[in-house]
Amino acid sequence: MTRFFGLNRLLFSAVLFVFVAASAEAGSVVLVGSDTVNAFTNRIQGMYNRVANGATQAGTPYSAIGVYNTNHVNPTLAQLQQYDTALVWAATSQIDAVTLGNTLADYVDGGGNVVMMMNFGFYAPGGRWATGGYDPLISTGYTLFGQSIDPTFNPSNPLLAGVTTLNAEYKMIGTTRDGAVVHASFLAGAASATPLLVETTAFNGRVRNLNFYAAEPLLPNTNGDIDRLIYNAINVGMAPAAVPEPSSILIYSLGAACLWARRKK
Repeated sequence: MTRFFGLNRLLFSAVLFVFVAASAEAGSVVLVGSDTVNAFTNRIQGMYNRVANGATQAGTPYSAIGVYNTNHVNPTLAQLQQYDTALVWAATSQIDAVTLGNTLADYVDGGGNVVMMMNFGFYAPGGRWATGGYDPLISTGYTLFGQSIDPTFNPSNPLLAGVTTLNAEYKMIGTTRDGAVVHASFLAGAASATPLLVETTAFNGRVRNLNFYAAEPLLPNTNGDIDRLIYNAINVGMAPAAVPEPSSILIYSLGAACLWARRKK
């Protein structure tokens, strides 16, 4: 009876572990940005604050947040693969845009997820990222005009959970790639209506374009539920990288428990 009770307790622990692991919502994210950092402003920190605040609003903190300022250094593929999703943007020149683009393409090919935000003109990643059609938004330039989110977007879309108002500026102008899905758009205003959130699932990892600049918190026409939308874009529907399925964890845990019980006989 003692052995049976011990096995039951171990099995319960295994099942409890699976439940906790499967119920976690936020994974890990790495910020890959080229932006201004000086004595007067730190826009890398500004983006970090938005990402962390979005997780607070959603009630689920990230397991880890990494940061690379690609104005000075590029992450390696191995470094990116420590995270489920990379949030990428650029407002200053990259130290090596071609290498960064090749690394991002390799990361997505291996199952990593990328959320691409505003890249000012020629600051965008180059290499295979530029030539391989990874970004679901084909850019032809950018505009600084502020626009609001289209009120006709589908509020039941989980990518837009908690988002009711949003105004943003500095957006890329362009068209979406064939097969890409537009989840939300900006209203037509001073410039033509442009996609706000567009996604492609043509690769092993997902790629989303969240089409505005958010690293500077003092822009007059950037406000609303921006932090929550960033959180959603990073997390909702994004498969974690190299994490066993709950069923696999359960099978392994039960197998280990049974082996332990047999050895105790």
